[in-house]
Amino acid sequence: AISAVQAVSNCAQSTRLINSVGAELAAALDAQALSTLDLFRAGVSAGEVGAAVCGLACSCLRLHDALDLELVATMAECFDDNNLVVWGFGVDVAETVAYSLAAVASMISFWSDADMPEMVERVCGDIDRISVHVYAGLCRAAFEYSAADQSDDARVDESRLIRAFQNICVWSLAILHHSTGGGALRSEALWEWASGDGLWALILSKGVLTYIPSQRPTASANSALPSPLDLDELQRVVMMAAAGFGSPAVAYRGELEADIIADDLDGGFTMSQRNIGLGIHRAALAGAAVDCSFLETIAEQAAASDDPQWLPAAASLIASLAKPPEGDPEEWKAASARMLSDGVLEAPDMEDAQRAVDDFATHIRACGGVLWPALSSTLCRRMPGGPRAVCTLIFDCATIAYHAPLDEDAVGHILSCFAHASAGTAWDASSLAALVALASNCGVHPGGLGHPLLAAASALGADGLEAVRARLARCRAPLARSQVLQAWAEALGAQPLPDGEVPWLQEPP
Repeated sequence: AISAVQAVSNCAQSTRLINSVGAELAAALDAQALSTLDLFRAGVSAGEVGAAVCGLACSCLRLHDALDLELVATMAECFDDNNLVVWGFGVDVAETVAYSLAAVASMISFWSDADMPEMVERVCGDIDRISVHVYAGLCRAAFEYSAADQSDDARVDESRLIRAFQNICVWSLAILHHSTGGGALRSEALWEWASGDGLWALILSKGVLTYIPSQRPTASANSALPSPLDLDELQRVVMMAAAGFGSPAVAYRGELEADIIADDLDGGFTMSQRNIGLGIHRAALAGAAVDCSFLETIAEQAAASDDPQWLPAAASLIASLAKPPEGDPEEWKAASARMLSDGVLEAPDMEDAQRAVDDFATHIRACGGVLWPALSSTLCRRMPGGPRAVCTLIFDCATIAYHAPLDEDAVGHILSCFAHASAGTAWDASSLAALVALASNCGVHPGGLGHPLLAAASALGADGLEAVRARLARCRAPLARSQVLQAWAEALGAQPLPDGEVPWLQEPP
């Protein structure tokens, strides 16, 4: 915390920040930073120091409001001090903010439970002042950063701004994480931190997941932007929280927070309408994931992470956004219109939702070469969480395979691993149903590579087979209509419908 506050002082004394916000404001910020450093040395209470650090961070977060574009232009003309402002935001202002948020996050563990809410609320309120700029900057970076019509000098400062924005994301979520006790970060909390905007929530998460510490010093403070000591843990909890963005708890968070469920009131929702509302939420989120290339980020991280919980969380998010929309198109249209009239900015109808899922599926197929090796490796080793967690991951993999089938030999290897791990013990119906869904969506026949699975199912007896069929009938993964699925249905003793098809089918992608 002390080094971060010292860095704020160094920034305030730098020519670049003075030329951005003016000498008077820069001097006032420097005096505030030096006063805060004096409190550290005086040995006063953590609450008093914390209040000063939070006040300093709030002053830094308000620097952008004082950005003097006329002064910036004059300095550029007189002293050739170009690129003080990139994309409408001061580069040195962003770095100063990052240092100040690092100081706040570093102090949290010293605050009492009584001081914590007020301290964090002060800073969070002012973070909202710049969130739109961070959001827009990181969005623009994803689409325009490599534009060829920009000078090399401009690219250097753009890179500094992007890095500072990412650092702001990291420290913002570090504050959120540590202020909630440092345990699991709830999806609803992260979603609320992003003001309930799906694209901003994903970009904020992406800023943390892709952040790589650097020792390169900034121009203003002459020291590197700080990184949390527990960055790996922060990235893990952010991914775990992002995995729940498509959950009902996030989609209907307003009702849950108010402890008023609309179904209990006159004119409440039916279950089919609830499912449509969830589908609308997920379709909008799938579109946002495509826009910010979030799936590519997950794929890159999947190849590098050895955390046994990280990849199941990623698979959960992918699967939740990849499910085809279900329900009546007219009910979708009515639900979409109702949500738009209630002020929801994005409420796709069923056709829009299907297009969003199709676009997302295209990205799944493009990333399959990276995702599947990591998923296969995870499935073939022991996972924390027991059989239920394993079953959930298999169903999620089956959903991914609906759009991007895994190689048949690789599926055969997964089935062999499960057969070897379960030698001498009975398989449970849910795991068998999940593996049947995965095998079928990947084109693996019951009489070929799927033989170990069929043998395990047959060993369950009539009641066991009925349980497997029942589980498939309410399968959480979409099942592609195919001759392979028909073969599995016959092998499991399912009674066909009058048209000869199986009751648990979805249209193919």
